[in-house]
Amino acid sequence: MVLENQFPDDERVEKEALSLIKAGHEVHLLCATLKKERVGDENYKGIRLHRALSALALLFYVLEETGREFIVCGDF
Repeated sequence: MVLENQFPDDERVEKEALSLIKAGHEVHLLCATLKKERVGDENYKGIRLHRALSALALLFYVLEETGREFIVCGDF
């Protein structure tokens, strides 16, 4: 999943991610952060968060390196 905003500010994204986990999927969420100290990876309620100063830059990296499927959350 890709979120152009910070997480967990958007409850809808969290609900969708938790529903996917409940259905047996492994969920990674690429999201933005405004704080350099929050850049990095963490596990939040089973959601594997990957925070970057730019979620779009992180998305392009992941697409190049892994070829994984993803869901875009929000408007780009």
